[in-house]
Amino acid sequence: MKKKKLLYIVCGSAIALVFVILLSVSSAKPGDTRTVAMVNGVAISETNDASAIIMKTLLDQFDKSENIVVMPQELEKQREFFEKLAKGTYDQRIAHLNKELENLVGTVDVSNRVAKIKKEIAWLKPSFFVPTDDMLKEDVLLWKRNRALYRRYGGNVYFSHAGGSFPADAYKAFFKEKETEQAFEIFDGKLRKDFWDELTSDAQQSELLLDDGKKAIETPPWEMTIAE
Repeated sequence: MKKKKLLYIVCGSAIALVFVILLSVSSAKPGDTRTVAMVNGVAISETNDASAIIMKTLLDQFDKSENIVVMPQELEKQREFFEKLAKGTYDQRIAHLNKELENLVGTVDVSNRVAKIKKEIAWLKPSFFVPTDDMLKEDVLLWKRNRALYRRYGGNVYFSHAGGSFPADAYKAFFKEKETEQAFEIFDGKLRKDFWDELTSDAQQSELLLDDGKKAIETPPWEMTIAE
């Protein structure tokens, strides 16, 4: 398997195909003109993020059916991994700040940049680059879900620098199966197209892993290679 550089984005990372829903599900009936979709017999209003509701509802059910939970030891391993990663990020930032200080020697510091740099150096710690436990838990949960989906449905595995390895074909097969089982239904034509496009767009923008795809999906996130 090729060595891949783990790119951790504190804000807006998205981990491929991790869906967070904050909107409530509408109680409208199928005949209501505001209803654009149904999931598990519950109507979704056009004012809701229907795709996110469908995906989160069914993937949460999949997690429960497969008994996918994050164990304390897995969370600890993930934290230790990011602590190592954070040390490298911290060292790079400090080196950059010290270099900037050197370049400012002898210049007119009209913006008080020197004082700001020194303050950041004194304030900065490696721990500032370590994600919260909730974020670390989401990373591990997503990996275990991806692995379970791949083991059941197979298909191609892709690599995204924003979210690591993910089994795009398995996700599509899962939702196709759920649609056949009538676990969800999308009434709005544009919404239906957008829903299936969303499931394929990440794969189209990512790198297809061939021989090492299975190995990639089976590798825990805390065992990913950190490129120097």
